[in-house]
Amino acid sequence: MIQSTLITREEDFLGLEKEWKALLPQTAADNIFLSWEWVSTWWEVFGEGKQPHILAFRDGAKLVGILPCYTRSRPLLRLGKIRELRFIGTGETVRSEFLDLIWLPVHREECLELLEEFLSRDRNWDIAVFTDLKDVSTLGPFLADRFPGQEVINREPCYYVEIPPDFETYLEGLDSRMRRNIRNRRRNLARDFLVEYRRLGEEDNLEEWMEEFKRLHAARLKERGLPSKFSDPSYLRFHSLLSKTLHNRGYLFAADLRLDKKTVAARYNFLYNSAVYDYQTGYDPAYGRKGVMQALISYMIEDCTIEKLKKFDFLAGSEDYKRHFANAETEISSRRIVNQTFRGKLYRSLHRLKPGA
Repeated sequence: MIQSTLITREEDFLGLEKEWKALLPQTAADNIFLSWEWVSTWWEVFGEGKQPHILAFRDGAKLVGILPCYTRSRPLLRLGKIRELRFIGTGETVRSEFLDLIWLPVHREECLELLEEFLSRDRNWDIAVFTDLKDVSTLGPFLADRFPGQEVINREPCYYVEIPPDFETYLEGLDSRMRRNIRNRRRNLARDFLVEYRRLGEEDNLEEWMEEFKRLHAARLKERGLPSKFSDPSYLRFHSLLSKTLHNRGYLFAADLRLDKKTVAARYNFLYNSAVYDYQTGYDPAYGRKGVMQALISYMIEDCTIEKLKKFDFLAGSEDYKRHFANAETEISSRRIVNQTFRGKLYRSLHRLKPGA
């Protein structure tokens, strides 16, 4: 018989490491943003002022499911504080996507029944915000079915490449204009420069690569009048810690493009469970018109075909370049439910009067 336990102490959360790592690969939720490496690093950087609120499902002593959440207080206009339930990995400057309930398929119905009971009876939160749920997730349809008052507060497309057997097959699957653009970009760069595509390896200096990447990332954003995300101390610390951990585990897919020995474009991505997650980018604006970023993405996708990976995921966003490179798409949504607490009811009333409160 499956039973659920609520974990609210940090030491108990951190004590789940071994079981978490064993459970996740057995589930449909297995992705980088739910990996122990990601959630534990996020908690180390952003956990202050928050309390774990993790629902653990067990079959006897065996962990068979996890709802990986925390609670925090935030202002409710000028009326005091409201308690918010969120996924670990969300609510701060770092974005985590494809979040979900983690569960063994054989225990799906039991876990969902216990989850419904928990969300209906727990009074330790006032609103729950579940962000970036994949359209094929468990939690999204569950909330829509079991909680009629739930709100969909955001939807975004997610474009990705299902990796074919070889790069020529991939190119043939694109529209003729995009296929021609990629070939022309690569041919023109090879004509005018010594072109090098490089992947960061285990023997390479991660810190040097990250410094160069951050420089290019800042240059790209400065051209648009925006600050670098790495100028935020917490964001910088998170990725400094995470990149080291993922590099040591072989989960980092960091690549760059060099022209005549000069690095002009780079992408900071993750490799997990045969999928590449395209997370951050940077390039030298002086080379922007030469299509260096388009070329770099094409080299990375070609790299994926060589390594026989399954997916190159551009993550959330409707940018044209993602759509043009992709051969498949899905959608993510963010959903909110309001609890039957006094402040939850107050929030619902205020939200009706002032959407976005």
